[in-house]
Amino acid sequence: MSITKIILFFKVQWLKTIVFNFYYLPIWQAIHLPFFIYKGCKCFSFSHNGKIILDVLPHQLCTGMIKLGIKHEATCISKQGVVLQNNGTIIFKGCGVIGNGTIFSIKKNATLSIGENFGITGNLKLHCHNSINIGNHFSCSWNVSISDTDFHPTVNLITGKQNPLTAPIIINHGVWICPNTTIQKGSILPPFCIVASNSLVNKQYELQDFSVIGGIPAKPLNIEIRNEDIWNNYQNKNFKITRGLSIFSV
Repeated sequence: MSITKIILFFKVQWLKTIVFNFYYLPIWQAIHLPFFIYKGCKCFSFSHNGKIILDVLPHQLCTGMIKLGIKHEATCISKQGVVLQNNGTIIFKGCGVIGNGTIFSIKKNATLSIGENFGITGNLKLHCHNSINIGNHFSCSWNVSISDTDFHPTVNLITGKQNPLTAPIIINHGVWICPNTTIQKGSILPPFCIVASNSLVNKQYELQDFSVIGGIPAKPLNIEIRNEDIWNNYQNKNFKITRGLSIFSV
């Protein structure tokens, strides 16, 4: 075993990894240890309400295919791994990496679904009170906020009616969200959309694939622009973003 592999081996919190896998997954999946848990991870989800589903076929299973809380980006300085507050359902559909400083808060009866080959750099704050559906090959930079709720009810004083508190979020395949971006309730992003840094996304964007949006609130900036890394990986049907001890596949 190389020095690099030895270092990566000791980064994994093995006791937490074993408990996590066998608590949430059926035995035929858990024995493969598909989830790796890293230092600083806290899972406040060991309740009868919270569920984690690994929606993959048997031949797609591999050890370390989903990494929770791994520090791999210098800009994410948090010593916290992943905080998982799950009273709803989280569905993982394939391999992925979630960096340190990330918080997932899933309320009762809410569902978060994440497609295969996702990469979350770190410091993501995700609050799911209704439904968040993220497609394959999702790329998320640091300091991003995704929330399908306003958190507090508001009332229209003219009509006297309460405004909707939550609305589903849909992020299609191949979307790249750049740093310091906020995604609010009701947002729908088209396939292979690029969201520029420091943007506020707050509606359905009925745009063609490979569009660029940005600003506060976000508006169309350009078309026919694609992230080559995401596109090349998407074209490779055998691609897995991570597996085993390696943080990223090469």
